[in-house]
Amino acid sequence: MSPLSNLSEHGDAFSICPVVGARVRHPVAAGAAVCIFMYFEWGGLPMTASSVAPAIRHSLDPSCALAPREPGTDVQRLRARRDLPADTPITLNYYRLPFWVAWPPAAVPRLLLTPPPIRLSRVGVVHGVGVVAARKLRRGTALGVAIEWRYWLVPVVTRDLGRHLNHSATPSAQLEWRDSAWWLVLARDVVSGGEITVDYGTLPRYCVRAP
Repeated sequence: MSPLSNLSEHGDAFSICPVVGARVRHPVAAGAAVCIFMYFEWGGLPMTASSVAPAIRHSLDPSCALAPREPGTDVQRLRARRDLPADTPITLNYYRLPFWVAWPPAAVPRLLLTPPPIRLSRVGVVHGVGVVAARKLRRGTALGVAIEWRYWLVPVVTRDLGRHLNHSATPSAQLEWRDSAWWLVLARDVVSGGEITVDYGTLPRYCVRAP
């Protein structure tokens, strides 16, 4: 089973945004599956879903928990711990995750284990709200998945991230193809509070059209 299964099975159930985190799009009943969090591939190697995991925030009173691995399957899903209204953040208690999730380098995105590197902020009269660095970030830092691939390889732009990223002719970030997805990666060092921008002219055509 590939990471495309998450989008084909649960793609309309949640939204992914490295800025504000992952959220459920529709109400979810307690005990219902929210998304696939873990895959077991290549002889049973556990791997987190590369786009969902970095967007899930930590909480001591999380909205979701990692369900037991279902017999005969190669995935583990997140299930709601209580009834979740629409737009509820998808959170986990990091301290209750298996050791192979909390211990790099077990194929786990580092963003899952650290505070979010970016946040929303007002960035001026013209741009209004934009994405800024929450701390000093170095060139090459991966900020999150910007473009997902749905079933049959339909590209889907991470909507919230795209909505807030502003244009610049000298952008601080660019798209890079990593692990079967387009990631937003810093093109230069950015100081704390510095704005994260992209050059709209270099983005794929499907970023301009409604995916």
